[in-house]
Amino acid sequence: MKKLLFLIPLLLFLLASCDSRIQVTHPDSEYGKIPIKLNLAPALEQDYRITRVIVTIRKDDYSESLDLQINGELATGTFYGLEPGIYNITVQMFEDSAIIASGNGTATVVAGETATAYITMEFLPTTGDLEIIVTWGTLPERILFIGNSYTYSNGGLDSILEQIVWSNDPFAWIEIDEITGGGMTLQNHFNTATTINTIEEGRYDVVILQEQSQMPYLDPPTFYEFATRLDSVITSSGADTWFLMTWAREDQPQQIVDLQFAYESIADSLDAHVIPVGIAFDNVAMNPNTPLALNLYNTDGSHPSQEGSYLAGCCLFARLFRQSPVGIEWTFATMTEEYQLFLQETAWSVCEEYEH
Repeated sequence: MKKLLFLIPLLLFLLASCDSRIQVTHPDSEYGKIPIKLNLAPALEQDYRITRVIVTIRKDDYSESLDLQINGELATGTFYGLEPGIYNITVQMFEDSAIIASGNGTATVVAGETATAYITMEFLPTTGDLEIIVTWGTLPERILFIGNSYTYSNGGLDSILEQIVWSNDPFAWIEIDEITGGGMTLQNHFNTATTINTIEEGRYDVVILQEQSQMPYLDPPTFYEFATRLDSVITSSGADTWFLMTWAREDQPQQIVDLQFAYESIADSLDAHVIPVGIAFDNVAMNPNTPLALNLYNTDGSHPSQEGSYLAGCCLFARLFRQSPVGIEWTFATMTEEYQLFLQETAWSVCEEYEH
């Protein structure tokens, strides 16, 4: 039997909110969680067919096992509600009913610190390196988009943001969901039970609200009312509220003034945050260095083109993860490198110093 030593960096944290507006905290807010991402590629390259991966953790009388979700070359899952302390870890990898690899180790859960576990995996034969990457910290891991066709255009901002994040870090831990429908307003979403239940039960770190494109300036009272109501649900669930500032219509660029005022006003009122996509759109329109023929709009002059959605994705990455998107490789297959770099630089220049 050949043995293979691999390293599991376990980055652990205790969930706690410093937001004084939260009246009902997440039920697991006093505990820790262990997100797990296991790279299966080395085993698959040795012609193993991985059908199941089980990770078990134990501390004192506590024991919990988790079947990781297998998606291509990755197996992922999360242990929630963990008390600080030393945990024994067992990893088992299966091909049908046969265990093809297993290993054991320990790790200490400490708030805000990094624990390292060395696991000796036994294979027959040796398959190569295997590693579990576990992430932690104040950056969001679970994100929910609530919006309409502006959000789901061009494959959806959820998918675009995932691709940008994973292109930047292939082992980044992130799960993104969306609840969208054509023309839906925040009022529609608040009055939809599925939306409210998803927020309350989803264990999200961030919920991003995108209002119908003209509502913020055509009917500010309704926008403010239902943004406030949704914010109450969001913060009570333990998540942070972010607003996605949309953009002016292509033939009415002056709309950005009213949109910016509306989104920043509600964000200031709720102590929430804004992703200034509309400002980035305006920056592209006003910039004399914008590449020729770069168009952020679909043929209707309202919905985003692929370039527009990509710019929005770069703004989301810059604001949520506080990192520059410049140099990230992923983009739409049809987009030129010139457009890609210009949009990345625009997003970062707008978002780097943005204060709302």
